[in-house]
Amino acid sequence: MSNGGLAWLGGKAWEDVTREERFFCAELFSVVREDVRGFVRFLNGKGLGLQEDANWELAYEVCFYRDFAVHRDTKNDYSGHRTLDLALFSDKEIVLIEAKAQQPFDGNQLRDLVCDRGKIGKLTSVQSGDMHLVGLKSSHYDPAEATRKHFNLVITWCDLASWYSSNERAKRIFRRADGIYRK
Repeated sequence: MSNGGLAWLGGKAWEDVTREERFFCAELFSVVREDVRGFVRFLNGKGLGLQEDANWELAYEVCFYRDFAVHRDTKNDYSGHRTLDLALFSDKEIVLIEAKAQQPFDGNQLRDLVCDRGKIGKLTSVQSGDMHLVGLKSSHYDPAEATRKHFNLVITWCDLASWYSSNERAKRIFRRADGIYRK
């Protein structure tokens, strides 16, 4: 439990109650920004094979098509409302991260994510082999092989809790994200 807590939550803090994956993604974003290359090393240790010395930037709640079009002062035919949980950008590689905590991956979201790989690659000129999809899930959720095939890599909140074990807050929050999944 975090400091204090609220009487109307039985002494718990909101972070001890929320099941919202955006909260957990925001916490991950905050921790990774401290050492983006360390996160790249983590992903590589899980088998991704990214260029560690690249110019990496992590983005949260990425409304890629809308913001990219405005930046370029152009229009595109892609959904301006499509939001990606997290994205790891470099000049030559992009990692799109779809996160789940209390629920499984959704088939429609997975199809959108695969389409995003092609569309974002086309808009940025990043080669298809350098566009990576990462699934972030609870260790209590065992997706079907057909679901796993959508991703280049699947990691768990528990993996992140272990990687960030020296950060007590991150470790606690990522363990909580891992533990709230219900079948």
